[in-house]
Amino acid sequence: MICLLIMSCQRDQVTGVNDACRRTFLREWSAAPWRFFVGAPAVEPDEVSVNAPDDYGALQFKQRAAYGWAVSMVTHVFVSFTDTYIHIPRLLSCGFEDKDYMGLRCKHGEQHLSGGNGYFLSKRALQAILAADPIPGLQGDQSDYLHVTQAGMVAVDDHRFGDTITRHLSRATGDYDQDRMFATHKEMTHEPR
Repeated sequence: MICLLIMSCQRDQVTGVNDACRRTFLREWSAAPWRFFVGAPAVEPDEVSVNAPDDYGALQFKQRAAYGWAVSMVTHVFVSFTDTYIHIPRLLSCGFEDKDYMGLRCKHGEQHLSGGNGYFLSKRALQAILAADPIPGLQGDQSDYLHVTQAGMVAVDDHRFGDTITRHLSRATGDYDQDRMFATHKEMTHEPR
């Protein structure tokens, strides 16, 4: 079984950003279970409150808490954020099943997979991350890369992430308009590929 782990925060609960995901791709395709992870009280049944700070700088800790929640129930998770559009049928048919760590490599020479476009982690990868100590000063996608590759797993770079499977809708940290989620949904559900 896979589960979509969507990192969120109290601001996204209040401003309707979580609802934009619910009203687009999560409503269109409910083939995979999902949860939003917040460092604040959960207010909807699909939200999980974790013991982690609820800010951007603490994403590594929120992600680790989400991984601990999921690891006993899944073969894989797909890690994403509330500004990630996911075409779930394409995601589920992309060939992740025999991969430990799969997504789109970050630009500008970075080696880790892009958190903004989302990435798969296998149960084995989750176990390696949870067994390792957090790495101060790194974001979750950066520390995941180090823990997974240090455990001998390979990052599989797939350019369909960021294009036909997922799209990161923020242009920079803090620059997200949920109208982009609705526009992308309209494009992705009516565009033959």
